[in-house]
Amino acid sequence: MDVVVVVDSERISLAALLAALVACRTFPESRYHFAAPSGCPFWRQDALRGLAADLAIPLLEIPTPALQVEGRPYRILNKVQALAAFGARPALLTDSDLFFHRPLPAEYLTWRACPAAVPEHGQIELPWQRLYEACGLPQPQLRQLCGSGAASRPWFNAGLVAAPDAAALGRAWLEMAERVNHLEWVPRRFPYLDQIALPLAMASLAPQGTLTAASVLDGRLNQNLFHWQKDQSYVGNGIGLHHHGRLSLVQRYLPGLLPWAASVHPQARSIIDRYAAYEEAPSNG
Repeated sequence: MDVVVVVDSERISLAALLAALVACRTFPESRYHFAAPSGCPFWRQDALRGLAADLAIPLLEIPTPALQVEGRPYRILNKVQALAAFGARPALLTDSDLFFHRPLPAEYLTWRACPAAVPEHGQIELPWQRLYEACGLPQPQLRQLCGSGAASRPWFNAGLVAAPDAAALGRAWLEMAERVNHLEWVPRRFPYLDQIALPLAMASLAPQGTLTAASVLDGRLNQNLFHWQKDQSYVGNGIGLHHHGRLSLVQRYLPGLLPWAASVHPQARSIIDRYAAYEEAPSNG
C-alpha cells in the first residue's frame, strides 16, 4: 500500500520519518513516499534524506505552491500537488503527524471505486448548497458522524485520504481549490480551503456524481490525540493515530511504541528526540 506524505519543513520531515519508522514495525505492507517542494529544508538536510534512503523511501519533488488565499501563501496545497504528481495509481495520503500503530487491511480500501476520507473531529457551517451548485454538483444527501459525535454534512479531515487514482484526485482537488478560492462569499477559506475543496473534488470523481457511504472512511483510521481530553485510552483500539506532535501523549497511551520504533535504525532515537523538542506546552485554550 503506497502512503504519500508531504515533507516541507524540518519539523514535518521529522514527523514523517517517525511515521515511516513506526510503520516498519506495525505496518510493513506500507510503502512510504515523501513529497517535497523544490527549495524546502528537506532537500538541504543530508541526514534526513540519508535516513529516507536507508528506509527505501522514494522522494518526489513537487512545485512550490503559487496559490494565495486571502492574501497569504497557501502551503497546505503541497498535499494536493503531491497527489497530482504521484501518478495514476492508488495511494493513501496522510499528514506527517499520523502513524499507524497496527496494519490497515488493504481490502478495506481496494474495493472502493471513489476517493474516500475520514470525518473531521468537529463540524463547520458553510454555505454548502451554494458551493455544490457553484461547482455544478448535486448536494449530497449523506450525513456522517464527526469525531465529536455530531451528525454533519460531509466534512473531512484532509490528513487521511484514500485515492484509487492519486493523480486524478490531485487534479480535481486543485481545480476545486482554485475555483472556491475565487468565491469571496465562502468564509474561512484560510486556512480551510483544502478541506472545503476536498468533498467537492471527491464528489466530482464519484461514480454516482455525489458522495455516498463509500466516500467515508472509518474514524479509527485517524484517531486524534488532544491535550485537553482527560482520558484517551480508546486510541489503543484504533489503527491510525493523529498525534499533532504530542509525543508525550503517545508515550502515555502507547508506551511501548516509540522504543519499538527506535530499534529500527541507529538514527531513529535521534529523530524521535529532535521531533519531541518541537512539542509545545499545552495552552489553556
